[in-house]
Amino acid sequence: MPESGSIVKGMTIHIEPLSVSSWETCANLHVRVDQEDSIPNNLHTIASLNFFPQTKAVAIKNEEDTIVGFATYGLPDDGPNPKLFRFMIDESHQGKGYGKEALKTIMQEMFTMCELPRAKSTGRQELKVKQ
Repeated sequence: MPESGSIVKGMTIHIEPLSVSSWETCANLHVRVDQEDSIPNNLHTIASLNFFPQTKAVAIKNEEDTIVGFATYGLPDDGPNPKLFRFMIDESHQGKGYGKEALKTIMQEMFTMCELPRAKSTGRQELKVKQ
């Protein structure tokens, strides 16, 4: 088991749609105290999903299938390009690289939502995240 705050090498992060079995865990995730003013409460975000059907809510899970974060993204009412509405990693899982890997996964999902043409050279589009 990695030490608290250490980066996990070769990790696998996956996202799953918010479900009956994951919503309460996501609602109870918290950022650090110094980050609380930067992001709305997850329970408030989950409650508001009913009013934004174009928004996807996902649980961010690590390689042990533990929920480590929560995100929402989708197509905003004011444009055709997907937007990341909420993104957070629980305070107990920050500093381990989960956020960076989850963001890559979510960006790929958002990219797919755009329905952009495939690149001719590789047959697929690629997103690059600044290291």
